[in-house]
Amino acid sequence: MIDLNERGHVRQRECQTLEFKETFRLGDALIEYARTLVGMANNQGGSLVFGVANNPRNPIGLRDDRFASFDTKDLNRVLLGYFSSDIDWNMETFDVAGATFGRIQVQQAPFRPIVCTRSHAQKNLREGAVYFRYRGETREIRAAELVAMLANERDRERQLWIKHIQSIATVGPQAAHILDLSRKRIDFGSSKVLIDESLVGKLKLVKEGHFTEREGAPALRLIGDIDGVLGPDHIVVNEATYPYTESTLLEHLSIGQHSLRALIWHLEIKGDSEYHMEIRTGRTGVVHKYSNRLLARVREIVRSEPSVLTEAIAAYRARGR
Repeated sequence: MIDLNERGHVRQRECQTLEFKETFRLGDALIEYARTLVGMANNQGGSLVFGVANNPRNPIGLRDDRFASFDTKDLNRVLLGYFSSDIDWNMETFDVAGATFGRIQVQQAPFRPIVCTRSHAQKNLREGAVYFRYRGETREIRAAELVAMLANERDRERQLWIKHIQSIATVGPQAAHILDLSRKRIDFGSSKVLIDESLVGKLKLVKEGHFTEREGAPALRLIGDIDGVLGPDHIVVNEATYPYTESTLLEHLSIGQHSLRALIWHLEIKGDSEYHMEIRTGRTGVVHKYSNRLLARVREIVRSEPSVLTEAIAAYRARGR
């Protein structure tokens, strides 16, 4: 975590992957923390460490319980409200030399760049900007780093295409079929189905069961850590297909319960198997579960189509009049 030198000061210095804060504050300070975390995610990832005073780097530790009692959804809502996508982060406390410190750690973003979607003058946020972590500071990315980042993303996509084409070449184009999750369709014939090797460790394929009720239909059962396959004639579901209830959706969104219910009603989500599943828990009990696709759609509406949200709320309020 942190090391102390012979004088009892923190040995590490702030760098691309590390920033120190003396105290953990709430309110608009969360916007500042989000900016730093996104800058790190756009670079290599890194950590914000709380409880270290500046000049010299004195390990004073946390002086109250605000960090330990903090609700992570508050920072998550700031991130979703000001930036274009989620980041992978976590919070923890740790002890050094009898003092307790707090750390927020963030991983490098899987898809870069993450872009600022909303300005905040006091916290130096500008809509459309890309923030990047440099040595000891987070600021708007320079042209050289942005060009390198975009080139890296293009190269990664090219490598994926090469891998897919090599997989197809192994069995031949006539013997390969594509599992098309974006169109919610999988075609089974007398040929093989191509599955990317990244899924092989998560799936077991056995000749058991039927996707359809037609006798003689292709018999294939998917078991494993998958989202499921949705289609007009069949649904293969596990718990990961519809992981959210209304309350857990709200933990990942920057809107309230009323606004979420308005959108679900306005967009006619219930009954649409792409977004919703109804689970009966008895003769009258019902639990409504929602998919990752719905979470992504609502986030996009909140971020890019606020007029749709406004229209949904107005219509929802007026429905009983």
